[in-house]
This record gives sequence, C-alpha cells and structure tokens, in this order.
Amino acid sequence: MTSNTELTNPKAHYFKKYKWWFLAGAVALIVTNLLGLAIPAQIGQAVQTIRSLSDAPTPDLHDQLILAGQLIIALAIGSAIARILSRILIFNAGRFIEYDIRNLLYQKLTTLDASFFQKYPTGDITSRVTNDVSYIRLLYAISFLHIINTSVAYIISTQKMWAISPTLT
Repeated sequence: MTSNTELTNPKAHYFKKYKWWFLAGAVALIVTNLLGLAIPAQIGQAVQTIRSLSDAPTPDLHDQLILAGQLIIALAIGSAIARILSRILIFNAGRFIEYDIRNLLYQKLTTLDASFFQKYPTGDITSRVTNDVSYIRLLYAISFLHIINTSVAYIISTQKMWAISPTLT
C-alpha cells in the first residue's frame, strides 16, 4: 500500500528511501574527482623535478621519475575504480526506484475496472508502464550523477586554481 509521503511528494520519498545509495555514490564521485584532479598536479611535480635536476642530474632522478609515474598510474586506477563504484551505486538506486514505481503501477492497474482498459489503448498503457518509468529512472540517476559530479569538480577545480593564483582565478 502507498504511504502519504509517497503520494504527496514522490520525488522526495524515493530519494529518502534510497538515500544511502545516493550518498555512497556521491562520496565515490568526490573521491573520483579528487584523484582525477590530483593527476595534473603530480605531472606538474614530475616536470618540476626534471627541470630542477636537468642542470645537475643525480643518480636518483630516474627513480624519482619512475615513482612519479607509478603514482600517476595509481591515481588513475583509483579514480577509475571510484568512478565505476559511483555509477554502480547511483544507477542501482535509480533501478530500485524504477522497480518500485513499476510495482506501484502494476498494483494500480490491477485495481482498475474493465472500462478503463476499453477507454485507453493497450499500447498507450504499455508505453507508459515501460518507457515513461524508464525515463523516471534516468531522471533520478543521471541527473543526480551530473549535478553532484559537476558541482564537486567545479568546487575542487576552483579551490586548486585559487591555491595557484587567486588573481588569475
């Protein structure tokens, strides 16, 4: 049976129901952005190491560059894993919402009189139950993903630019 919250504000109801999935996905997106934006900084440090040691090469220059390369690879792998995890969490939350709404629609359709089914073509009803509910899943999952990802990337990038040059930022 449906609750009052589900009927009065269905968007909030589903976000609340799967809030831990969305929250964990948002945390994974933050980690993704932090690791992804650390790569250019690490490349910059490697270039500075090369520049500072080019005048007087030392035996450990090769080891420092190998270490920098390994760190960049580790950051990229960590970022990829966090990105995959964020998508799994957020998209699964969207799928759970889709499942709930489909079940709710099915329950409603089973209570309707035969006159309803005579009034509306079967194709229209089928389209609403399949396509429209899939669009709702995309609304929840994709929009949440892009809003969080864009906001986090913007905040982190702005902070990093500010640390380099407030005037230029």
